[in-house]
Amino acid sequence: MRVRVNGEWITVPEKITLKKLIEILDVHMHAMAIAVNENVIPKKQWESYILHDEDRVEIIRVVAGGQEHI
Repeated sequence: MRVRVNGEWITVPEKITLKKLIEILDVHMHAMAIAVNENVIPKKQWESYILHDEDRVEIIRVVAGGQEHI
């Protein structure tokens, strides 16, 4: 299945959760937000939130003075 992460298409396993995606991408979970199809997903839901084919995921890390995409 394909998902778009911060503008780039990647192939991921079916029924992957946000938490597993973060692990695959080797992103540290401190001070960041994730939106799927422009909806912010609360951190407490990352472990159970399942992605679907063609979902658009934006991972934003909070840094001093603002934010950055990973």
